[in-house]
Amino acid sequence: MFKNLTINEIPMVRKFAAKGLGNFLRVLPLSLEKEILDMVNNVIKDDQDLVRVYMVDALLPLAGLIPQQKHQQIIIPMFNTLADDQSWRIKYSICEKSQEVKKKRYLFGCYNLGFYSNERLEKHSRKSL
Repeated sequence: MFKNLTINEIPMVRKFAAKGLGNFLRVLPLSLEKEILDMVNNVIKDDQDLVRVYMVDALLPLAGLIPQQKHQQIIIPMFNTLADDQSWRIKYSICEKSQEVKKKRYLFGCYNLGFYSNERLEKHSRKSL
């Protein structure tokens, strides 16, 4: 049912579904991984930036849910997609959350990611201004 909210035709419904997605992910079992990833991908690919902006907050709980072996394949491309988003809101949110993401980088099992480079964050910050 929650998945239906992420693909609803009304943008405000999708926005509030995306806003609650991070909390929702904290209580879902890993056995629903395929359904979870479908929901997350629906939100990341949404045409409204006011919906996509909430994925920055939701990806941290998702990283805690997905096994570390799959972070390179699943989580990192999602972060990179958001970091490369055309919307200034998304870029601003990524930059705002960068310290929290850096503190939790142990979740990703590696430290040398393009997403964490200060140059990339600065580049996105300059583009958003």
